[in-house]
Amino acid sequence: MSNYTKLVNFAAKDTLPSGDAAKVVRGTEINTEFTNIATAVNSKADVASPTFTGTPSAPTAAAGTNTTQLATTAYVYNLVGGLTATPAELNVLDGITATTAELNYVDGVTSNIQTQLNDKAALASPALTGTPTAPTATSGSNTTQIATTAFVTAAVGSTSTDLVLDTSPQLGGNLASNGSDIEMADNDKIKLGTSSDLEMYHNGTDTIIADTGTGILKYTSSEAGPAGVVFEIENTSGVSGAGSFVQFKDGTVTPAKVGGVGGAFYVLSGTDNSYVLLANPQGATTLTYAGIETLETTATGIEVSGTITATDGNSTNWNTAYSWGDHAGLYEDVQTAASQAEMEAGTQTATRSMSPLRVAQAIASLGVQTSGNMATTGHWKDENTGFTINWGKALNVSANGTVAKTLDAPFANAGLIALATYNESNISLGDAVCTSTLTTTQITVTNGSGATADINWLAIGY
Repeated sequence: MSNYTKLVNFAAKDTLPSGDAAKVVRGTEINTEFTNIATAVNSKADVASPTFTGTPSAPTAAAGTNTTQLATTAYVYNLVGGLTATPAELNVLDGITATTAELNYVDGVTSNIQTQLNDKAALASPALTGTPTAPTATSGSNTTQIATTAFVTAAVGSTSTDLVLDTSPQLGGNLASNGSDIEMADNDKIKLGTSSDLEMYHNGTDTIIADTGTGILKYTSSEAGPAGVVFEIENTSGVSGAGSFVQFKDGTVTPAKVGGVGGAFYVLSGTDNSYVLLANPQGATTLTYAGIETLETTATGIEVSGTITATDGNSTNWNTAYSWGDHAGLYEDVQTAASQAEMEAGTQTATRSMSPLRVAQAIASLGVQTSGNMATTGHWKDENTGFTINWGKALNVSANGTVAKTLDAPFANAGLIALATYNESNISLGDAVCTSTLTTTQITVTNGSGATADINWLAIGY
């Protein structure tokens, strides 16, 4: 901005005596003065529609002002963003223009022209004071025209930024949280799907994911690790042994729970949280019934607490139920049922019985390691405890005759039990007496019938 400075004091010439060369008013002096005036005037802004350049400034209107007063960038910024700025930072009046012809009002003025010019705003970066005003632009204008507070208020007021008051806000792009949280009150739901098929919310007690539409709730993942897709549920309570479980509820029935504690897998009762199944990768797998352990795996097999029952006691059903192979030949039919005394004496068993040899064969068929010939003689021995089972068959024992058989594996300490029965080929002998005696090295069997017979025997000891 250029200010006018008077170079020639024309009033002083009037006091000079006549004939003084300095008393002469020269055209070049007048021309220089008016050239300087024009230069100063041309650097000032017009009152009507000025076009400012540089960085114009003006006093910032008070918040909420809605008049023709100029709106500085500080006023606009405070209005739309709640922020503060200095007038120098918001010079929005740049670009005002004026012609020399529009400023010819200085023609013929006297020395107070400088005072008048000093009250004018510069075209380039004017610093306005007081309450500057300007015509309010037409709504929707998008030019370099000055925006008054009235224009800004109207423009901002027509665009709602309050999501609470806007009952149907629409997104024009992705909604970014910018490091902030989305907070929702209890029972306020996130709904997914055209028909709100999936809802997620907290009801004040529990967090609920509700699949209210058709189809199933499906979890997918592209994980290609050794375990494939893993859905992880983590207990972060820090309480030792709390575990993580999934509960399957069906109607009003108290649901069972499936999950894990540490590295073990559990199926828990829904009534008292006692385990129905415990699978420990580093130890036993255990099944329970009504809280009582009934089956447990060991390093060498399984342990069963209680009775293993085949349907109707029938060997065919037993084989089907337990897949232990064909055991039909292990049973022997007898003509009549025996009394308790007869069974204790070894003379006969009940209507369905098993011979000592068949007991040995049954042990072998279950996968127990044995040695010897199952048709004639053999044994099974626990090398840790010394518990031993010997078995064999005495062929063609004469009527009322006695035969001693050497044990395939003598007992280190003592014999415990000796059993002897007639072979199934001699079942016609009926109630004839077949007896046995036992030492640590041999078993002696006696044929109490009146005919030659084959005798099966079993000896148990340690």
